[in-house]
Amino acid sequence: MIFKKKKNENNFMLYIPMKNRSNWMQKDNVIYPIFKHDNLIDRFVAWLTRKPTIRDIRLDKLCTRVWQLIDGSNNVYRIGQILIKEFDKDCEPVYERLTVYLRFLSRRGWIRFKKKSDLSNSNANL
Repeated sequence: MIFKKKKNENNFMLYIPMKNRSNWMQKDNVIYPIFKHDNLIDRFVAWLTRKPTIRDIRLDKLCTRVWQLIDGSNNVYRIGQILIKEFDKDCEPVYERLTVYLRFLSRRGWIRFKKKSDLSNSNANL
């Protein structure tokens, strides 16, 4: 017997990104994620290179807007549509860039993804 996948079962555009990282600040409409190098190896390397153990990076306006739109309710498709409305041609190709950026954030452990079905199942248990 052959099992067919549902058409939208693994569609990345329907995934909802959710923030894992709570250590960030917003200043002058720019997001600054803050990184603490708190494991032994990172602290040692920071000491060797005379770098601080707490650092931040400045996100550009497009990445800042994506970070603001990651609120646990917007899926990838909706975030892309909002970016198109706000930035017009400056964000093209929007979904390719958005996918690469979200996967980068996910690999770094700053966000995670939920499927819409996962959210409805968890709400059913409440």
